[in-house]
Amino acid sequence: MATRKKIFLNLLIYTLLPKLSTISFLFILPFVSKNLSLNDYAIYGLVSAYLLIFQFITILGQNVVLQNSFFEFKQKFHLIWSRSFGLMTLAGILSSIVLSLVLYFTLYEKFNGYFFTVIICLSIYLILSPIDTIAASFFVLTEKPLPFTITSLIGGILSTLVFFVTVGVFKLGYLGWILMWPIGVLTSYLFYIKRIFIIQKIYPKFISKTRFKLWALKIGMPLMPHQLSLLILNSSDRILLQYFNVPSKQIGLYSQGYTIGSYGMFGVNGYFQAFARRVQENFRNSDKVESRLFLRKLIFVSTFSLSVLLFFASLFSKDFFLFFFRTKELQQAHPVAIIVMCSYMYWSTYTFFTYPLLISGKTKLISMISAIYATINILGNVLFIPKYGIIATTGMTYISYIFFGFSTLLIRHNRIYLNSILNLRTLCFLLFFVNIALAFTSFVLRDLYIGYKLSISAIFIAIIGLFYSKKSLLFKLNDTPVL
Repeated sequence: MATRKKIFLNLLIYTLLPKLSTISFLFILPFVSKNLSLNDYAIYGLVSAYLLIFQFITILGQNVVLQNSFFEFKQKFHLIWSRSFGLMTLAGILSSIVLSLVLYFTLYEKFNGYFFTVIICLSIYLILSPIDTIAASFFVLTEKPLPFTITSLIGGILSTLVFFVTVGVFKLGYLGWILMWPIGVLTSYLFYIKRIFIIQKIYPKFISKTRFKLWALKIGMPLMPHQLSLLILNSSDRILLQYFNVPSKQIGLYSQGYTIGSYGMFGVNGYFQAFARRVQENFRNSDKVESRLFLRKLIFVSTFSLSVLLFFASLFSKDFFLFFFRTKELQQAHPVAIIVMCSYMYWSTYTFFTYPLLISGKTKLISMISAIYATINILGNVLFIPKYGIIATTGMTYISYIFFGFSTLLIRHNRIYLNSILNLRTLCFLLFFVNIALAFTSFVLRDLYIGYKLSISAIFIAIIGLFYSKKSLLFKLNDTPVL
């Protein structure tokens, strides 16, 4: 009972509390959306696409080093973390310089004289952003999420206030997003000075032995192609739309829909943060029956529950747009948001299925598979964007996430290992068809009157309750052959 209470509390802390700032951001949209346009969303979408790529480069895959060293070095983990912290900060400085050059040659004219303001804000964000990686890893692994959550909440609220003032009062358009980015990371630094820097003695250590740097990069770098591959799914589409001279308003419409749809990923990631340590521990002890049973239940319940929640969010996305955006121009992007949210239905399987490979340090295999699918995504966009525009990018996003969701099952020993824990074939086929059906239903019914949608949702919940009462059929010991 205590364990269930702790899990519920962690879910509340990781998924709801940090999103209160997001909720507050959403509720100011009706007041500021009249001062935004699709062109603002286009610039924001393109800048954020470049920023995401360089932010991941800044991390250098050190999140894997942080997690592994926490379990392997026990009381001395902070020594490793400080050196990784310094390595990421140096990478942030270099990334900010390169990003400045990239934006100068690609988007300079779109900034209308605010180029240096943009560069300063993005540089602050990149250089200081490793603190969030350190803090998230520390508070998740020590199962003390409240300080991290409260800090994220305060930073998010301050960022929201900045956005409200800059867009709602001063009518600065896209600059509202640019100016709010450094606020959150500056808040993190101020709040973590005592808890991380002083108490835990974790701070950026820039001088370290070459042997450590090579060791840390050897562990982290193989995962970078994998992370960049994921970023290609989230960023390259907007960059390619610009490259093929798709009209700015179309890029803005796609960026707006993708931005709203991506809120679904925040919830999914928060969910997995709540279970991060327990999942790690049980995968490491999967030779025990109780660990396998825990993982089996968690995987089945999590994958289907998250799909259902994303379905409900997709179903009501048009109503969301009509309520939060008060201009007709900004009420048209809900089909993109629906597809993006439905694509995240496959992220739960991807997360669970990569755990064994991450724990065993076999990151090169993950990177190789990710790179293949990222290449397919780029080629698909290159082939179809000239003719179909944002329809192509939206479709490729969904297809790519399907492949990503089951991609690590191509590695035979990973497939055999997972099959010893749960009925892998049952899960994969059932989840695939359920997700396709949910995506199709939410898209087809998107224009339905909200009262009918609520009725359908009530019936759907009742059906889910009936199936859940038969959940023991899903949790029985696996006796199926290996895929």
